[in-house]
Amino acid sequence: MEEVTQEFDLTLATFNGHPHYEIVPTGQVFDGADEVMGYYQTSRAAFPDLRHGNVRCHVADDTIIVEFDLLGTNLGEFSGMPPTRNAFGCQPSRCSSSTATASSTSACTSIPLAC
Repeated sequence: MEEVTQEFDLTLATFNGHPHYEIVPTGQVFDGADEVMGYYQTSRAAFPDLRHGNVRCHVADDTIIVEFDLLGTNLGEFSGMPPTRNAFGCQPSRCSSSTATASSTSACTSIPLAC
């Protein structure tokens, strides 16, 4: 998982020509290589230890759904707010379909953490 190791050029290459991220709960859309790279850089500056765990994959027709635990610690500014130095966790899912532009759509909900 190149995202976790912060090899973002390799990650962008997996999008089949046009990177596109949508963060559904916040309404944020990152379209194209520059915007998606900006998302990676900004989120990793705020959460330098961002990582995935407990990955679960589901395949249906032409769609792949990946669920996972997203974990990290807020050590840098995020959305104009100072770092909290608190750990967080959420359970997003990502969907990709061969009939649409390669995309990654995440929906986060809180999960309890033992911090």
